[in-house]
Parts: sequence; C-alpha cells; structure tokens
Amino acid sequence: SAEGRRGGQMLTERTWGATIGAMYKGGQWRKAAELVGEMRRDGLAPNLACYTPALAACADAAEWRPALELWESLLRDGITPDALAAGAALDACLAGRVPQ
Repeated sequence: SAEGRRGGQMLTERTWGATIGAMYKGGQWRKAAELVGEMRRDGLAPNLACYTPALAACADAAEWRPALELWESLLRDGITPDALAAGAALDACLAGRVPQ
C-alpha cells in the first residue's frame, strides 16, 4: 500500500481513512474535508474509504459546496463511487437545499 510522510511518520491510506472517519464521527466536517487535500500534499491519492466519510461529514453539516468539491475531486481521481458516497453527496445537496 502507498504511504505518505507526515511529521516524520509514515501514514497509509488506511490511517488517513480512519482519521477522516474519526473527524466525521466527531462532527468535524471542515477537518474531514481538509484531510483529503492534505493526503494529496503528503503524496497519497485519496481512495473511496477516505472520500466517503468526508462526504458524509459535509452532508451531516448541510455543507453542500465542500461536498460537491469532494465529489468532483473523487471523479477526477477516476474513483467509481459506491452507493454510500453517492448518497452522502446527494444528502449534502438536499440538506443544503441545492437544486439538482
């Protein structure tokens, strides 16, 4: 698996995904979304397990703009979204009352 370096530590996609998931569970939508970008800066490509909790965090907070940015990034990365990721993106738009 790919690894990135942060603060002298090697972090894997799994570690990043767990951290993003913890931010989601803690209601930290902004940090969850930011961590996806930080992954890339640390030399790792976010995977579906990283995008999904970030999208869900944005949906829970009715933050549709960052959710759409994450969705576009997910698609640009060539990731095929699953029902959870698509549902979270749609929920964010609905919660933010964005017309489809």
